[in-house]
Amino acid sequence: MARTAQAAPPEPEPEPEPEPEPAGLSFGSSFEDSGDAADPFGADLGGGGGLFADVFQAAAPPPPRPAAPPARAPAPAPAPAPTKPSAKGGRAAVEEARGLIGLGMHEDALALLSGVLGLEAAVARAQALREGGDAEAALRQLRLALMESNDDAPGLAEALFELSDLAARAGQRRVALRALEEISEFHPDHRAGEVAARVKALRRVLGR
Repeated sequence: MARTAQAAPPEPEPEPEPEPEPAGLSFGSSFEDSGDAADPFGADLGGGGGLFADVFQAAAPPPPRPAAPPARAPAPAPAPAPTKPSAKGGRAAVEEARGLIGLGMHEDALALLSGVLGLEAAVARAQALREGGDAEAALRQLRLALMESNDDAPGLAEALFELSDLAARAGQRRVALRALEEISEFHPDHRAGEVAARVKALRRVLGR
């Protein structure tokens, strides 16, 4: 049996030769940065000028405002200096207070004497308290004023006389007698007649 001859495979067609690239159209050179190629839009997109300069300038945020300095707290007002009445002012206040006491205006007298120092003011204050119905407070504040005073304080004799009167009315007769005897010894010219009469009366009551 005769074999049939096998057909030879077809030969591949030859690839066409690439056409020569025209000068100036090389892809390698199109992506190379020569350093002086112009921007395709002819403008600096960063805002330096050109076509989009006004767009980028309008979109830029405004510069931040400087923070305002903190407001200073107002300085505290200086505390007023304590007022201490002068001797002349104190004496005038005492005289006016005595006039108010004589008119029955005890509260006004006490208000006027507030802050006034000295035994003369203490005596007037005690008189205002007594005439206002508070003899106990009058005696207490006058004894305290005498304890804090000096032996040569102005108004000492009258303060002792007022103390003796308040103490006798409160039933403290020995206190009243001692105050009167001190007046007789150290201030013999002060209300001499009244002091002598009261000393005699108290000694008789006390059995001396």
